[in-house]
Amino acid sequence: MVQLGKKKEIFDYIMSVTKDLKQINLKQLQTSDSILDSILIPKKIEAKQLGIELIYQIDPGIEEIKLSLNKIFRIVSNLVDNAVDAIEVNNEGTEQIRVEGIKEDERYILSIYNTGSYIEPKLLDDLFKAGVSSKGRERGYGLYIVNSLVEQGHGEIEVKSDKDYGTEFKCYFSLK
Repeated sequence: MVQLGKKKEIFDYIMSVTKDLKQINLKQLQTSDSILDSILIPKKIEAKQLGIELIYQIDPGIEEIKLSLNKIFRIVSNLVDNAVDAIEVNNEGTEQIRVEGIKEDERYILSIYNTGSYIEPKLLDDLFKAGVSSKGRERGYGLYIVNSLVEQGHGEIEVKSDKDYGTEFKCYFSLK
């Protein structure tokens, strides 16, 4: 919005977020004292309003990934938004999204899991190609971008998706 010169929209957005934040008690949100709190707290609030429980635990070390923080934010934000979309589509029972960041030896594992719809096996092979989506036309660029960002960080991404399991995206990054 800043780059587009949308001053009124920026002001309205900031006022809206400020109003939402005044209505919540951040101590009740069980944050992880991670840099990702800044994007996951608003996502947690949004998910709760939709009846979705968003749980996250981010181990220290995410800053050691060979990727700028802005790009890590984009990866997490896109995958969480996709998880929310998947759950909204089905809306069957207790809905949950889990975000975990785990530092393991010389790598960092970032996992985003949801109990929403699963991805058809025939779509899994092409999932990270531009324009491929299970959500209709004019879509399918988010996962392409996520994959590109993960590759820029010299990482790998894998997907596990099953009717009885849900869907999980795991990103594996080498540390600096």
